Amino acid sequence: IEPWDGPASVAFTDGTVIGAVLDRNGLRPSRYWVTDDDRVIMASEVGVVDIDPAKIVAKGRLQPGKMLLVDTSQG
Repeated sequence: IEPWDGPASVAFTDGTVIGAVLDRNGLRPSRYWVTDDDRVIMASEVGVVDIDPAKIVAKGRLQPGKMLLVDTSQG
């Protein structure tokens, strides 16, 4: 592991596209949930936000070196 290899999980936006990227070694946990009312929530730990499990339509973990993007102009 090189000094610049993390740990890092970085969130960003340009006002329309919202995203997050995880370091290539996956040293920082980044979990996400998508709800039936079109919310995307990302946090480092489970239970950070109280979400009704019945409202969750998708969930997962951001994988090492991968990016999550949400284009709000697409609805």
